[in-house]
Amino acid sequence: MNCSFHNDSQMTLELDSFLKFEHDIGNLIFFEDVRNFIVLDPKWLMDTFRCFVSHQYSNESIGMPEWDDLERTGKLSDKLIEKLLEKVPDLNSPERKKFVLQIMEKFDIIVRPINNYAINDFYMPCMIKAGPFHNIIGKSESEDERKSSCGKRRHVIQLDNIPRKMDVVDKNTVAVLLKGDIVAIIDIQQNHVQYIHTIAMSSYMSGTSFIYIENELYIGNDYGIFVFDMSGNSERRITLSFTQCEMCYDVDSQRIYCIDSNNSQLICIDRDGNDIFTFTDPNMTNLTDLTIDNEGNVLVLCEKEDDNSGYSVVKVDSNGEKSEVVITNINTSRFDYPRICYDHLTDSVVIAVRDTVYIYKKNESVNI
Repeated sequence: MNCSFHNDSQMTLELDSFLKFEHDIGNLIFFEDVRNFIVLDPKWLMDTFRCFVSHQYSNESIGMPEWDDLERTGKLSDKLIEKLLEKVPDLNSPERKKFVLQIMEKFDIIVRPINNYAINDFYMPCMIKAGPFHNIIGKSESEDERKSSCGKRRHVIQLDNIPRKMDVVDKNTVAVLLKGDIVAIIDIQQNHVQYIHTIAMSSYMSGTSFIYIENELYIGNDYGIFVFDMSGNSERRITLSFTQCEMCYDVDSQRIYCIDSNNSQLICIDRDGNDIFTFTDPNMTNLTDLTIDNEGNVLVLCEKEDDNSGYSVVKVDSNGEKSEVVITNINTSRFDYPRICYDHLTDSVVIAVRDTVYIYKKNESVNI
């Protein structure tokens, strides 16, 4: 359906709210930033998507050189798009074709490169073949050459206060600790934010660490760890034998790992605050952040006394018995507030330093 909206702001706001609700329950397809059309029959959209993802392509398409490019590189040429969309007579106008491509981007069926010279090209992720990292970045005459790529903003969500800490709830949802000990539960796909006011924290020092565990919010400060339900009601307070500044949670072992920066220690506790082990390395200083890898090891972002080249990442096994340095020469300082997390889907380490994100895999690294 082709749409035009009245300029009255109140009417537009009410209409947007109605359309978002109908979109959320699956009655229609509507996006605020793609307003020219509304899909009243989602099945029609699925039929359109099948033009690109179906295995039953016409011989005419398969014989095209552009089809060879798609199979080889994942690139979707404009000529091939026109051919594939011939199956849907309703898409014979440039305006409707543009709309379908925009919606396909929304559902990640097609993507566009960030590079300015290729911003109008489309690629199908499902057709891009995996390859060794060195084949992707190409051969370099200098071993120290840094490869880079621009990161695309997928979602921009405005919050009511300054974000301080964040943890993942599920693949579409994150929990963010804001200034003032307010927690924002954010549905990234739907751009929806639910605020939880943890009033019980107001008489204590503000939270310095934050994790989400099974519908509970754990907020840590110098007085211990405070546990709240998803409505903001205080459930309990965990008293610790040390002062923690950062923590993370291992789902498999159900252990909480904490950094005691005052004593440069990694401390493992259970969910009741009982100490399991304490790991200390005299060479580890300025312990800044930590995360868990796919094997249950703890990765600690820190400085090494015997290394002046910058920050390092030290891997500590789940029993606190063995450790090894796995990443070195991270050009940052504690004043940059560097952060580390582990991407379990790609089995890679992600480190943020100021406005730069570094992604590391075994024997590989790329600067984004």
